[in-house]
Amino acid sequence: MRALRLEEAIAELADRVEDVVGELADEIMEKVYDLVPNLDERARLQMDESMRQSAYGNVRASLQAFRHRRYGPIEAPTDALEEARAAARAGLQLSDLLAMYRVGQQVCFDRCLRIAPSVYPDAKTCAEALRIVSRFMFGYTDGVMTDVAQVFERERDQYLRSRTQRKVQMIRDILDGSFFDAGELGYDLLRTHVGVVAGGPGAHSALQGLIRDLGVRSLSVAASGDTVWAWLATERLTVPADVGGDLRIGIGDAQTGVGGFRATHGQALAAAAVASRLDRTVCRYDEVCVEAAALGDERAARRFTERELGPLAADGVRNRTLRATILAYLRSAHNASSAAARLGISDRTVAYRLRTCEELLGRPVSARAAELETALRWGRLLGMFEA
Repeated sequence: MRALRLEEAIAELADRVEDVVGELADEIMEKVYDLVPNLDERARLQMDESMRQSAYGNVRASLQAFRHRRYGPIEAPTDALEEARAAARAGLQLSDLLAMYRVGQQVCFDRCLRIAPSVYPDAKTCAEALRIVSRFMFGYTDGVMTDVAQVFERERDQYLRSRTQRKVQMIRDILDGSFFDAGELGYDLLRTHVGVVAGGPGAHSALQGLIRDLGVRSLSVAASGDTVWAWLATERLTVPADVGGDLRIGIGDAQTGVGGFRATHGQALAAAAVASRLDRTVCRYDEVCVEAAALGDERAARRFTERELGPLAADGVRNRTLRATILAYLRSAHNASSAAARLGISDRTVAYRLRTCEELLGRPVSARAAELETALRWGRLLGMFEA
């Protein structure tokens, strides 16, 4: 009977951990960013999505294996292998990737330590279950690390052998702070340029077509997969709204010199990330810099949004209508008539909705206008509610 009770207790622990998979993924991301020094801002923007998917995939795969007490070789989840490829393309070291796994293992085991006492009232059963958990986690992590290390090494070798990728590496070196004769690039780093990041099927051909139409000097490179980086020698870049397809294009500000080369690229990366989150084709950094700021610390941005909006952050048709009214009012320079015209409703309806909002917020809308607009924009970006 003892074995049966222990098996049931282990299954219960796995269920309890699975209930907080989202929290675990967030905590793993936060700890990895704190503890892995080579994950600078540029690498984070490139790695964010693959890291998050890998965290989810590994936690779920390990729980499934744990329920069935499988201690033998475990095949690494597809998301973990894609993260390994992304890490190689982002210029990370294998030691960085493996460090991420040890961080994830520690976060998961710490959570088990916190949950276990509420699952196992008997101290002896609790200790035995945690011993099994510890043994299993080391086995699972070691097995997956072997697989991802092999995939990482293959991807990095292929990456470094390619002439195109040597060009990428040169650009990465410049972005990371190196300065040298960039004659091989065929592009003057001292000019004024606009950074562009395009992602999605056909991104390279679409961007090349745009460059041809503009007739300006440029530097472009396929950075990874369907993602293209480009710098266009112009002070203003106009992209047609009907560029089409599943493209996501981020555009930085026009900036000059090597420092500007780096800065406009960082802005374009951030704008492209916002475009992907908002399901938009084109985002200019100067239009979405507020949204881009939220991506630096999503957990803090969520807390800020919840604090500023209070009950208005909750989902539902009524709240969605109220949020749209506040945003229209704020963007109309606090003019109710202009907001009504934007929304296609009467002035009286706007006034009524604003009074309702102020009752829910417990303060006038104008009291923290900048904070409210920021919270509304961040909440939509982070998927906390619909616009």
